[in-house]
Amino acid sequence: MMFSRGSLAFSAPNRIGLGRNFIVSVKVANDAAVGSSILETREYLYVDGVAQGYKRVALAPGESKVLIWPYVKLHAAGNHHVAIGEHPPKTVIAGEDHFFPVDDR
Repeated sequence: MMFSRGSLAFSAPNRIGLGRNFIVSVKVANDAAVGSSILETREYLYVDGVAQGYKRVALAPGESKVLIWPYVKLHAAGNHHVAIGEHPPKTVIAGEDHFFPVDDR
């Protein structure tokens, strides 16, 4: 059985406002030949190398699925490394929230 993570399917923002929710997702697939057994595994979400939770997935041969973590937050400003499973991490910069600027007048 072969399990793959889509090389371009890992998704996380480049920049996010401090304390704001953001979505992280990855497309996973069972690349085994038809007639093989169902693949069951867990995919872990890591922020700065620390596991933040996981999703269980069961895939029939040839099947793929998108796993989504919809409520990820960063509470410290700066660069953070976000990864799913063994997928290479992506750097997400947390900083001032530019969506709703505060007027200091």
